[in-house]
Amino acid sequence: MRSQPSGRSRVARRMLSIPPIARDDETVVAPVVPGEIASGITM
Repeated sequence: MRSQPSGRSRVARRMLSIPPIARDDETVVAPVVPGEIASGITM
């Protein structure tokens, strides 16, 4: 997380905080979060 840019982590955190289900279900995060951010979370 520290290696990634603060801007990306900030957006990912906001997107994850908005939908509570996305936190538990990774399948929900994929469509909700853009491909670029989703790839960062998977890593």
